[in-house]
Parts: sequence; structure tokens; C-alpha cells
Amino acid sequence: MALLYSPVDIFIIKHQNEFKQTEWDDLSQKYELSEEMMRMFQNKLNWHSIAKYQNLSSTFIKEFIEYQLNPYIELVCRYQHLTPDFLEEFKDRVDWNIIVERSDIPVEIIIKHVNDIAKFRNEHPEYDETD
Repeated sequence: MALLYSPVDIFIIKHQNEFKQTEWDDLSQKYELSEEMMRMFQNKLNWHSIAKYQNLSSTFIKEFIEYQLNPYIELVCRYQHLTPDFLEEFKDRVDWNIIVERSDIPVEIIIKHVNDIAKFRNEHPEYDETD
């Protein structure tokens, strides 16, 4: 089965060697990129913008969490859709202070992870709200 590329994908593939980093930064932020395109050009894209502006699947986040997305885990926690399974698998990596503020995370998930939240806050005293 042949892959169907969007007009943006075709443009990127055709002109990839002409882009300066500023164009890659703009593409990362302003255009909806397929996960295939993000894989293909992972060494050129701006991963800060990818974490914040692209719609990433849990599978994609898991694939790239060790390297490209690791420095931007806070942005992933703030802007990406995170499933209960993802939160369970990465409970020691997610930013629980951000997770508890999100209105789309069911309270049952927060209650289930109350010990992980406490552990996170103990390990990250910069989040101490008493100062």
C-alpha cells in the first residue's frame, strides 16, 4: 500500500535541502506534520515546538521520549494528550505538578497516583508552594 503524502509533506520532501534552521523551526510550530515526517526529519526539526504544537500519539511520544522529547517532558505533560496507560508507564518521568492542573485528567487517575505525586514533589523542591 502506497503512502499518501499531504501537500505540506510533498513540499518538505521536495525542498528539504533548501531549508535553513529557521524554516525547520517554522515547520515544527506552524504546520501539522505527520508522525512519519517527524521521524524522517527528526534531526532537523525543533523538538521544543514539536512537543508544544504538534498532536503526538502516545506511541510516538514513547518512541521519542528517551532522546528528542526528554528535555521537553514538561511541555509534553502540558500540551499532549496523555492516556492513563501512558501515565502509568511513565509515572516516574512525568511532571505531576502539571498533570494535576490539567482539567482533562480524571480525578481517579490523580487519586491512583497520589504517592507518585508526593514523590515527585519531594524530588523537586523548586515546586514547593510554601515559599
